[in-house]
Amino acid sequence: MVPASRIDPSGQALLKLLPPPNFLDWSITKGAYNYVYTDEIRRPERTDTLKLDYNVTDRHRMSWSYSGYYATVEGYFFAGANSNWPQVRGNYKMPTRTMLIRHTGVLSPTTVIESHIGWL
Repeated sequence: MVPASRIDPSGQALLKLLPPPNFLDWSITKGAYNYVYTDEIRRPERTDTLKLDYNVTDRHRMSWSYSGYYATVEGYFFAGANSNWPQVRGNYKMPTRTMLIRHTGVLSPTTVIESHIGWL
């Protein structure tokens, strides 16, 4: 038991931010934790892909491709992981878009040239 004179008021105020214990079954927890909170973390994702091919001649081909990846994370989380303390609800989005243009040319039966240009 800690004497009342040794309890820091700042620490006591900080403890008031934490929720009180709600899981007290010692036979399950073995004293490892005493508060349990679960919440859904939503992670909707969408991927778009489009590729167009064009034969310029029988020896030259062009293609264009687009890829988009869109992800959102919503919920109570801390450092990217599910939080056991529902203090701050977060939301972040991670859109990614890439485009690529390719040219392939057959110059001779033994020589092929290929070039790529990409954008992020």
